[in-house]
Amino acid sequence: MAQIQSEADIFIGAFCRRNCCLCRRWSSRKANPELSILLVEQGSNNYQEPSVVTPAVFLSHLAPGSKTAVFWQGNKSDALNGRSPIVPSGRTLGGGSSVNFLMYTRPSASDFDDWKTEGWGSKDILPLLRKMETYHLASDRESHGYDGPLNVSYADKEKYPAVAQAYLEVAQKRGVPLVQDKQDLNTGHGCQRWAKWVDPVTGFRQDAAHRYIHPLSNNKHLHIMTGTKVVRIVFDGNKATGVEVVADKDTDADADQTSRIINARKLVVVSAGAIGSPIVLQRSGVDDADTIDPIMNQDPDFLQEAQGHFTQGKGALTTNWIDSGTQPVMLQAVVAGWLGPREVLPHKDARMIMMGNFTAYPISRGHVYITSTDPYAAPDFDTGFFKEQADVEVHIWAYKHAREIARRLPQYRGEFAALHPQFPEGSAAACIKLDGPRTLTMSRISSSKQWHSVATVMMKPKDQGGCVDARLNVYGTQNLKVADLSIIPGNVGSNTNSTALVIGEKAATIIAKDLGLQLD
Repeated sequence: MAQIQSEADIFIGAFCRRNCCLCRRWSSRKANPELSILLVEQGSNNYQEPSVVTPAVFLSHLAPGSKTAVFWQGNKSDALNGRSPIVPSGRTLGGGSSVNFLMYTRPSASDFDDWKTEGWGSKDILPLLRKMETYHLASDRESHGYDGPLNVSYADKEKYPAVAQAYLEVAQKRGVPLVQDKQDLNTGHGCQRWAKWVDPVTGFRQDAAHRYIHPLSNNKHLHIMTGTKVVRIVFDGNKATGVEVVADKDTDADADQTSRIINARKLVVVSAGAIGSPIVLQRSGVDDADTIDPIMNQDPDFLQEAQGHFTQGKGALTTNWIDSGTQPVMLQAVVAGWLGPREVLPHKDARMIMMGNFTAYPISRGHVYITSTDPYAAPDFDTGFFKEQADVEVHIWAYKHAREIARRLPQYRGEFAALHPQFPEGSAAACIKLDGPRTLTMSRISSSKQWHSVATVMMKPKDQGGCVDARLNVYGTQNLKVADLSIIPGNVGSNTNSTALVIGEKAATIIAKDLGLQLD
């Protein structure tokens, strides 16, 4: 654990990309030169870490023994044929932005508007989305920004696999139009080359830590403690006054496990992600009771609504997403390569592509509860994947759609049948066997969600099951806010990096106003 700070004006924890946005906006010398901020990170410092800054090795973060990711193990589920799903999250400075697949995707405007929360509509959020990016794909699109800290590009625009271009052409013939800007917040149905969070000049990943935090290394009032786990929030009555922390033994097996208290003079911000934040709050005794009386009672019933507000088609957050032209039922991605061990392939020279389908708005719901006050105890984590048959049906439809496209690619020669469903002999859906090592193979269609957890500490009215208000305050407490993907009250039709980052930007403006701070 880094050198312990005994107190700070603002305490922010734990591993999360939103932290970086908050610190950057408050900590510049010209904004609030005397403001003391302490950022606690459970994992490591990612500064110039090759596996982080080099886009080509992004899969290394998912390797067994990875030091940059935490792997949450879900409960075994009948809906997954008895399997126990694994959900990875970032475990280094920058959180998920340091370990994700670098794909640039934004939600639809209607996603934000459906939250029905003052100050969080698409018209409020779009200026912040523009503020945080430098968009290199075009210079005249009003929905994008051109002088922000995070670069968006095609990386090497000259290198575009022929099979990728063929995919776009076939998709158009199958009714999916080629669009100019899939990320303008209004275009839901269409296909386009996928942009990336990559600097086109340096070729480096655009993670939040390198773009927001590391440039502030000379600020003596910004303190960063890595390898440090948040045990609980400390309260005086219902007022958050600090946190209890301990050196993370998963980072350093020999670390002293004596816990210590850090005082927060103005504010505690919990930003540990959609799985980590509810766990920290529950260990602190915060639940969804009408008052703060349960502080320190360790009641695990904090989250009755972890996902899915659409099951009954009722309520303020109900969205008619199936019929909405701006909210995609399914996202489809294509990778020109094989993301697995080559030893299992039918022949060593096989050339592969992989197609993945991702449900944009699943209705299945799950939960995450603490099982002990021990900060190292595994949670009771039910992902909820495929609990509702409607989610299964959408994936079946997407699987068929993907194969319709794959079989029409000029490069198509066959499929890796071992990773497809088994079909009756003679069925037209049966996989076509590979015809030799010279062919490019349609290898796998995946239909299991593994990232992008949201909506576990929801921002909505308390009488509707909400946990935080529009200004991110935890109901029934003082000086305690939550700022991460756990607060959004529903799914978004995209991967969640843009949403996570813009939550950080929005939180920075909210907290600055609450505390009378200046923004950079």
